[in-house]
Amino acid sequence: MNLPMESVKYIQNYQLIYRKVIEEAKRREADRLILSAKNKNKSLWKIINKEIVNSHHVSNTKMNTGAKTITNPQTITEKSNVCFTEVTEDLLSQVNYHCPQQYLQFQIKNCSETMF
Repeated sequence: MNLPMESVKYIQNYQLIYRKVIEEAKRREADRLILSAKNKNKSLWKIINKEIVNSHHVSNTKMNTGAKTITNPQTITEKSNVCFTEVTEDLLSQVNYHCPQQYLQFQIKNCSETMF
């Protein structure tokens, strides 16, 4: 279909506005459901699961690490795991450095029999 460029731009702009309106309506409905629920955690998970089921597109996840871009989901998962592990270790070392001796009893010990 051949449309003038002006019409194409108008349609694209309208689609963008429509998507934003739909997203805002979904957000407001989710907020309303969560705020009015007795069990907020359960309501939140219902909304999350509903969104997961309704998402039909496969997103191309990318992770930038310096000059390198990673697209393999397995590698991204491993890099994220390493990052979270290192952050935990850094926080623990800061706590051990800054806390009085009485709080050191809560220090996490490594166990060679598990991955933790």
